[in-house]
Amino acid sequence: MLKLQDTVDKCRLQVDGKVMKPGGDLVVTKAAVEPIWYLP
Repeated sequence: MLKLQDTVDKCRLQVDGKVMKPGGDLVVTKAAVEPIWYLP
């Protein structure tokens, strides 16, 4: 993403190799859990 690369260039973010990869790629996982109180 252009904004991520721009912030790396301005030294506001650092590429650590774990979460932020060289080239601006991110490694993320997102999960959502909804409680089910009843089943129709």
